[in-house]
Amino acid sequence: MDLRERHVVVTGGSRGIGPAIGAGFAAAGAKVTLVARSEADLAAIAGRIGGGYVVADLLDLPSLGALVERLEASAPVDILVNNAGLGSPGPLDEMTAADLRDLYLLNALVPAELSRLAIPLMRARGTGRLVFISSLSAQVSMPGLTAYSATKAALSQFAEGLRRDLRHSGVGVTNVEVGPVETAMYEEVTSYQPCADAFNRAIKLGALTMLSPARVADAVVKACLKDRPQVVLPRRAAMQSGMSHLPQRVANRML
Repeated sequence: MDLRERHVVVTGGSRGIGPAIGAGFAAAGAKVTLVARSEADLAAIAGRIGGGYVVADLLDLPSLGALVERLEASAPVDILVNNAGLGSPGPLDEMTAADLRDLYLLNALVPAELSRLAIPLMRARGTGRLVFISSLSAQVSMPGLTAYSATKAALSQFAEGLRRDLRHSGVGVTNVEVGPVETAMYEEVTSYQPCADAFNRAIKLGALTMLSPARVADAVVKACLKDRPQVVLPRRAAMQSGMSHLPQRVANRML
């Protein structure tokens, strides 16, 4: 997909890898709109990359229809990057009911609902791409990330199934599964010591490497340019991801 003048929407655009993804698309010539709750942060980042922004609370699920209408009013959404997410590390029984609800809502249900709303519009235009920022935690749960990993497993499987369902529609799907990234979220999850110890062991053994937001953003932009269905970082984890998705991909061919 030629990204010049395409309208790219990035949720979670005020923190983590969101600003880097927005900057990457802007550098490729796209019209970028960042979505998050913090107007001050959004305004600063949007000004820096030459993009726009919309302030929204994605946890307010009934308001997402109006959000999509507002985004479309600016310009038809060509690429929707579902990047917003929560970490919430620690033992499950120490989470509050509200924490658990918000984790599943933002990491799994919000991307599904935004996709449900965007698909008819993209399908009518015969073009578009849905990008899901998932995690290698979809396959391997680190200590203290049981619920988080479950939400990412849901997101990755959602992307796999959706890609099959949209295969003749002109709407593409890219699933992005990444390891640890140097962001505030990584600092948050590793504040739980058993989780930090597990990541440190995995990095020491060479199973994982620390990623920069810029590296992830570059891979996401290239995937959209080349219509790639899957991104796995670090690349050494490709076998882990591939084995996890193999049953679905075999079933797709059989059925």
